[in-house]
Order: sequence, then structure tokens, then C-alpha cells
Amino acid sequence: MLFSMQFTYSAFLFITGGGLVYPQADLGKLQGFEAGAKNPISMADGKPFFGAKAYKDSKVCNMMTVSELHRRYHESTGIAFSSMYPGCIAETPLFREKRPWFRKVKQFRSMLIALTLHFTFNAMHID
Repeated sequence: MLFSMQFTYSAFLFITGGGLVYPQADLGKLQGFEAGAKNPISMADGKPFFGAKAYKDSKVCNMMTVSELHRRYHESTGIAFSSMYPGCIAETPLFREKRPWFRKVKQFRSMLIALTLHFTFNAMHID
């Protein structure tokens, strides 16, 4: 994928990150990985498995991976690697039970994030 992307104008790769809602992501010192991620220590931080936290920890790992990809490959390929936390996308049925004002606020926030990304990545290619 990197090989073909480096010949594309304005190539970039996004990976989404997690939020700040309970449970908090915490990789500790990666003791769980060092222990082989096997029961009873199956989380990155060396604690027992907790599904919601595992999801958030995976998002933090994705963000770390993107940072490392940018460090290693941006200069040689020109590809911009980035991660972001998009917040909740309120236009989906996931939020159909929420009050209309909540959906509008979240929709506006998502639009601001999208505009920020658009201008940020366009600005990166100005000579």
C-alpha cells in the first residue's frame, strides 16, 4: 500500500482514535504484551480482559502505530500519517433516541472536525 500511495498527490492515511469516556484507555507499560497477552493477563496493561477497555486500548495502539508510520515513512514517501478522534457521528441511527438538540450539536462538531482536517491537509501541500 505504501508503495502505490507514495506516487499519489496529497496521499494521507487516517486512523481513528478513542474517546475519554469510561473506561479510560491505559496501556500501562505494555506489561501485558510482554507477558504474551494470555489469560489471566490479557490486556496491554497486564490486567484481566475487559472488552470495552480492550477496544479503547486498541485505538491507542492504532494511534501509536500511525505516529511511528509517520516518523519512519513520511520523509521518504511524502505520505502524511495521522490519527484523530472523530467524536460521535450523530447522523446515524445510533443516536435516534437522543434529543434533537444533542444530535445537532454533535453534527455541527463533526462538521468542524471535517473542515479542520480538510484545511490542515491542504495547507501541508502549499509550497
